[in-house]
Amino acid sequence: MKSLVVWIAAGIVGSAIIVALIVVFSGPRVETISVSGDSRYVAGYTYDLAVAVEPPIDGKAVLWEQSDGGEWTKVPDKFTVEHGTATLAVTPTADVAGYRVEMGRKTSESATMTKTPLTLTASGPTGYYPGLPVSVDVTTDPPVSDHAELWRSVGGVWTADPVPVPIAHGAARVTVYPGDDGQYKFSIGDVTTDVVAMTPDASIPQAFVFRGGGWGHGVGMSQYGAAAMARYGYTESQILTYYYTGSRVEMLPVTGSEDPQGDATVRVQVFGSGDDSKTATTLRVQSAAEADTGAWTLTFYTASSKPLLDGGAPRVLTGTKDQDIALSASGSTVTATANGVSASGGIAVLTWAGTTYQDPGSTETSFVGINGPDGASASNGTYRHGELIIGTAGGKRLNIVNLLKLNTEYLWGIAEVPSAWPTAALEAQAIAARNYAVANRAYKAACDCQLYDDTRSQNFTGWTKESQGDTGQWGARWVAGVNATASDDRHSGMMLTYGAGGAGHLVTAYYFSSSGGQTENSENVWSATVSYLKSVPDPWSALPQIVNPNADWTATIDQVTLATTFGLPDVVRLDIVSRTGPGEDAGVTALRATSSTGATSTLTGMEKVRTKLGLKSAWVKGIAALAVEG
Repeated sequence: MKSLVVWIAAGIVGSAIIVALIVVFSGPRVETISVSGDSRYVAGYTYDLAVAVEPPIDGKAVLWEQSDGGEWTKVPDKFTVEHGTATLAVTPTADVAGYRVEMGRKTSESATMTKTPLTLTASGPTGYYPGLPVSVDVTTDPPVSDHAELWRSVGGVWTADPVPVPIAHGAARVTVYPGDDGQYKFSIGDVTTDVVAMTPDASIPQAFVFRGGGWGHGVGMSQYGAAAMARYGYTESQILTYYYTGSRVEMLPVTGSEDPQGDATVRVQVFGSGDDSKTATTLRVQSAAEADTGAWTLTFYTASSKPLLDGGAPRVLTGTKDQDIALSASGSTVTATANGVSASGGIAVLTWAGTTYQDPGSTETSFVGINGPDGASASNGTYRHGELIIGTAGGKRLNIVNLLKLNTEYLWGIAEVPSAWPTAALEAQAIAARNYAVANRAYKAACDCQLYDDTRSQNFTGWTKESQGDTGQWGARWVAGVNATASDDRHSGMMLTYGAGGAGHLVTAYYFSSSGGQTENSENVWSATVSYLKSVPDPWSALPQIVNPNADWTATIDQVTLATTFGLPDVVRLDIVSRTGPGEDAGVTALRATSSTGATSTLTGMEKVRTKLGLKSAWVKGIAALAVEG
């Protein structure tokens, strides 16, 4: 509340009256003021003093200092108080330093800080497992904010870590990874902690050994199981209807986008993601037949697939076999160089003799390889059929798609099982592959494709599979298996259906290598319940006659990997909490890890158990701890 003092001086000069008003305003008075801070300090560090004023007003204040009980000295520069508070930074030097604050004719009580030697303390566990992270706590007294040096004993020699340890308000927690010698200490200046000495804890297992069987997710058809059933005389239809509950095999048209010969096509990404995600590569048309010319044409288009013209003629590069076509991507532009000539465009399409798209009546058997700088293959296979569409993916890398006939050319290149397997097993695989391709061929903009050439879809190696064998005999055997499941005109193929049947009820034919004794319900591995993806006994996968290398397996997982996977400081025990069934041939759906601290963590779900631990399957039959040596 402001006050007003008025003095009125009146005088008469002639006929004029002069009135002088002198007005003086004065703000609220300071009622209390205080200053506080640490009672102890370490020489060389700066500390904060907190100033509090009541009522909470703005203004200027003065700091006074005292050394060892002597005279008070005013600091020349005033400081600002806002809303009744201020923070001052001071660096004491005296053995006993005093501070007080003056504002509005009010002076605070003094705050005293006593010089105290710095002590540094470090503490950590007494035991550790080599390679696992260990936390070490560092504290200072009095509390300071600084950086400490971390020292570790390496072969008996103390070595300073190049990265200092930040200490805030007197505390820090440091993560170390002890090796053979778990000794650490910390220092600030000439102040050093005692040695934190840790020894390897023999109670923490070195690793755990998993014993299991089978390989894969476990849903649908077991490929090794199909091979065993075929060896025992079961037909392809009997095999498939066994593994896909309630299904049946029908001959159905394979429809979709058509090539010039009226056959349904599919777009398969063969280069441009995963390990082959690159901005440059080389194509080469090849042929084992000396008489083949291997003639090829590379035609350029805009990103919207409009032909690019040069002088009214299509922009093209041409050549013959064994000539390198160097490709590179920059932004959304593809550049190709062959025979000393370069051309660019948004998209380039490679065709070659003896395919649907160039000289289809030719008997040539030329194929295309995609190679890296060292000349080695840079893709999953080689490509005999269709055409290669070359573009960019996201403006970052080359993207190559093989456009070819789905019902024949694509299936001929599926490399999922050995071609030496019994005929019925090959035919069952061909039908499952056809079903999977038809059911999963939705267009994917990210790859300009419908299917991938790896396990994200199906393993497609193209001509590499089709020509397998010294004389192509194994590839021919697989091709014959595919053809046996197609109509004579190759426009229809045998497919699995469920329910009412027909093209509207196609089975999505998931399959995998082999089981640990039974297949699994889809909902136990993924989330959705599917009527035809039900668990069935699968003794076939382990029959010795088919020599399944994964019928039984062991896997050793080290302590560091397990602790990291489960998010625990260590793992001293693993327990199988639940399975999909009562026997050890049922998949593990929950695996619990226990730490030496008593903390637990659980992996839930068959697929998570398999993938997180890097196991061949979740059909884990037993787990044993492997003690630390010595």
